Amino acid sequence: LPALVSLAAVARCELMVVSPGTATAVSLDALCASCRALAALRSTSGARVTLLLREPDLEHEHIESVVRDLAPLFAPDCLVLHEKCAGARLVASEHGLGVHVKSTLGCTGRGATRTGEALAWLRLRCHAMAQGLRSLARGYPRPQGTGWGLPWAWCARWGGGSPSLIVHRVLPRSTSDWTSVRAEWAAPLGASAHSLDEVGLAARLGLEWVFLSPVLHSKYNHSKYSLEWALQPASITKVFQPASKPLDTRPHLGEEYLLRAQRTHPSLRVYALGGVDPSAATRLAAAGARGVAVLGGIFPAGVETTPEVAADAAREFLGALECGGDRVGAGGG
Repeated sequence: LPALVSLAAVARCELMVVSPGTATAVSLDALCASCRALAALRSTSGARVTLLLREPDLEHEHIESVVRDLAPLFAPDCLVLHEKCAGARLVASEHGLGVHVKSTLGCTGRGATRTGEALAWLRLRCHAMAQGLRSLARGYPRPQGTGWGLPWAWCARWGGGSPSLIVHRVLPRSTSDWTSVRAEWAAPLGASAHSLDEVGLAARLGLEWVFLSPVLHSKYNHSKYSLEWALQPASITKVFQPASKPLDTRPHLGEEYLLRAQRTHPSLRVYALGGVDPSAATRLAAAGARGVAVLGGIFPAGVETTPEVAADAAREFLGALECGGDRVGAGGG
């Protein structure tokens, strides 16, 4: 075990870029242009960018078209499909690509079903409404007279949270069955995880990587879909939340939590996801992390991000990881 831990400490920390997740048929060309720019990048040590294509709004034929365009540009192990993509496993098997599945918490079962996606959509909208009601209730005095007590109390105490209690009670979450997916899928497989228990499960099932999130508070998204955000006065500093999940207000896990997960499971590549900027990437790489996953830091304007901006940002992350790796090689911390 000490030898394995030592090996993990000197293994190169890799960069996986997550696509914006908002592409449509209209913006397909813009998405492909940015991804082609990422495929051409190399660090001075030869490190490449791995791309996780996560575009739930594209139809099967669009996903197939994007993969046909990008697959020749990326190494086989540097292009991965998220199961939220239509026909993800079929397209991945045809092109020899890996697949990334959702967490065992808060996601649909074996692939994204119409019902599951509808519930996820409704959950986000209910959460935003609940946050807005909570803001309104806290901003005004308690109404006088009969009939107002319970609604006011509900708005003030139950209308929001991290996450909203009402949303969880009305819309129960289903789970992703990693065991059955692993049994059916022999190609590279990774998953999203939100706890050490999930990381341990991924290691036991022989998954190749996991995203552990949220590691840090995100700086890249203004939560424009949150009513609470919109109702805050301009003078108040607003909290940034994940670009891929604008209503996700879970507390961050912290860098040490991520490093502990990697040390505990050295054979599994644990990617830090959530709020990772270049300086954090350097720290994590120097401390022995084996991967960082980035969305908002590469695509600050979503699918409208220009190829030049995406490439420059990814180049900065690659340099930061290389700097952290050099510190490990020199025995520094």
